[in-house]
Amino acid sequence: MWTVSSRRTLGRGVLWLVVLCALASCAPSSTTRGDVAPGSSEWSSSASIVAGHPLRIHLRSDGSSESLAALASSAVREVQRRIAPTGEGSLLAGVNREAGRSPVKVPEDLRVLVRRALAFYLLTDGAVDITDGPLRGLWHSGESPSSESVRTAMARRGSDVISVDELEGSLSVQRAGVALDLDTMGRAYAVAVAGQRLETAGADRYRIDYGELSVLGEDPGKMWKLPLPDGPGTPPRARRWLRVAGGAVSVVERSDGRVGPLLDVIDPRTGSPTRSLSYALVLSSDPVQSAAIARGLAILGRTRGLEIIETLEGVEGLVIDLAGYIHASSGLRKALLQEPLGDQPAP
Repeated sequence: MWTVSSRRTLGRGVLWLVVLCALASCAPSSTTRGDVAPGSSEWSSSASIVAGHPLRIHLRSDGSSESLAALASSAVREVQRRIAPTGEGSLLAGVNREAGRSPVKVPEDLRVLVRRALAFYLLTDGAVDITDGPLRGLWHSGESPSSESVRTAMARRGSDVISVDELEGSLSVQRAGVALDLDTMGRAYAVAVAGQRLETAGADRYRIDYGELSVLGEDPGKMWKLPLPDGPGTPPRARRWLRVAGGAVSVVERSDGRVGPLLDVIDPRTGSPTRSLSYALVLSSDPVQSAAIARGLAILGRTRGLEIIETLEGVEGLVIDLAGYIHASSGLRKALLQEPLGDQPAP
C-alpha cells in the first residue's frame, strides 16, 4: 500500500531551452501566453471550453488536421470526465463518495496519478495538495472568506489519509469529508493523453493549450517561441521571450491580467493567497510534473521553489518577483547570461 509517507522517484525528462530578448519588430502580434500559436495559413486551430477551461489545439493545416483536432479534444474530454472530483461517470467522484468508508477499485492510470500527486505533496512541503479543493473554492467565490470558513475548509484537507493499494487496485480516503481534486495535474494528464494520441496518429509539430499548460510537439531543427511579461530590465522596443524545442510549459499568473501578487493561488498550508511573486513558469518533458511543480513554485516562492527545481533532472523554472525581475533555475540562468534581458540586480 502506498501512502503520502512513502517515498517515490518522480519522472524525469530532458528539455533543451534558451531565454532571450527579441526586438519588438520581430515579435508576433499577440503578446500574451498561449496566443503565440502558429498563426500562418500553414496551421489550423480549434478552440473550445472543457471543464471550465479554454482548450486550444493547433496542428499543421492539411486534410487530417480537423480529424486530429477532434481526436485530441475527445481525449481531453474523456480524461476530464473520468477524473473530475464530482459528476456522473467520474471514477474519482466514486472514491470521494466512499471517503471514510471503503476503498474503491480504479484503473491503474488513476492510481499512478494519485500516487504521483502524493509524491509531489512530499516534495513541495505540502504546497501541492490534491485535497485543497474546498479551500480554493472559498477564495475563488469572489469574496474574501471569513477566518472561520477558512479554518473549516483547511480541516477538510488530508493528503495523509489517502492510500493507494496496488495489490487490490484501489484508492481510499480514510476520513469522511476529505475529497480528491486533481485540478491542474488532472488537466495536465488529459493533455498528455491527447498529445500521445496525436503522435500515435502521426502528428509531429502540434501545440495544445489547456488552462495554464501548453504541450508543444517537437520538430527537429525548429523552436517554439513563448513570451514572458515585460519588466524593468526589458530594454526599449524589446520583449522577453522563452524559446523551447518542445515539452510541457506550465505558467502561473494572475487571471485578471494585472501585474501584482498571485492572489489566485492559495497556499493550502496557511489558507491564504500567495503574495511573494507575480509569475511562475516551469518546463519539463512531463506535463503532470510541469503542472505540479509550477503550482509548488508559485506557493513556495523563489528561494525554496527554485531549490526544489534544482534537484529535478530535466526540469527548469523561473519566477518574476513583484518588482518585475526574473530569477531562474541554473539552466535558464546560464541562458540569461548569454542573452541578457537588461540590467537587473544579482539574484
